[in-house]
Amino acid sequence: MVDPTPSEPSRDDLVAAIEALADENELKLCLQCGLCSGVCPMARIFAGYESPAYPRRILTLAQEGGLDPGDLNLWFCLTCDTCSRRCPAGVNFRDFMEGLRELLVAGGDPAGAHSCPTCGTPFDGTPRLDHVQRRLEASERAGLELCPRCRKRAAADRLRAMQSPLPKGTHARISGGGP
Repeated sequence: MVDPTPSEPSRDDLVAAIEALADENELKLCLQCGLCSGVCPMARIFAGYESPAYPRRILTLAQEGGLDPGDLNLWFCLTCDTCSRRCPAGVNFRDFMEGLRELLVAGGDPAGAHSCPTCGTPFDGTPRLDHVQRRLEASERAGLELCPRCRKRAAADRLRAMQSPLPKGTHARISGGGP
């Protein structure tokens, strides 16, 4: 008789999936120049932010097959894409981190993950989210429960709601400096 409950992926399956994700996002092209870690905003957000969560270290571990699924440092990335945009080799670190988090959650190891209430995307490590929430005033915390993409959409929606449309027949006039 076949067991109807799906089984969790094995550690070997997870390692193979991480390797495929690393290939898909060009991690093997990494030059180890350190630019990704140099531009990472986490260094400015956290006092005492240590190298275990820097993109360069995570890239190295992924290339060597040494990522620990239970490592909370995997949840510190903001997925802001600053490192990927600046990478001279074209490594797509943000998409790698998002895919890695999805694999970890699907594998039953959501170490410190929160899920976005809007789209369900896993994001934020508990230590980072707790640290940021303690530093912000209550009014500044709005939207922290959302993933970065949904947070951007919510901010854009708020901006659109604040804009008043021009009355019919009114055209915006671009002036060359005169009346």
